[in-house]
Amino acid sequence: MWENPETHRKELSLAVGSSNFGVDYFHIYAQHGDVFLLCTDGLHGAGTQKVKDTLTKCSEGKLTSHRTAGKLIRLANAAGGFDNTTAIVVKVLERRKKQASAI
Repeated sequence: MWENPETHRKELSLAVGSSNFGVDYFHIYAQHGDVFLLCTDGLHGAGTQKVKDTLTKCSEGKLTSHRTAGKLIRLANAAGGFDNTTAIVVKVLERRKKQASAI
């Protein structure tokens, strides 16, 4: 499940346990400081602004990725913990430039 940033709607992109599914993939150009959140729907009730604030702190270097994931899970639990919550937070620390291949 992911949140479409244009519509802020949750969209189910892959059904776990199904034997008939396709894999979605795309390329992105990540930059230093970008933060990616992969999570289950248990984080849904934690409050959008609190989640955004926590991810912003990670992007600014005030929280590590590990601590950010833990804080997001605690937010979900504090909001009632209606579902299991898994959160993976990935922060881009550097971007390597492609090296020109020698001929």
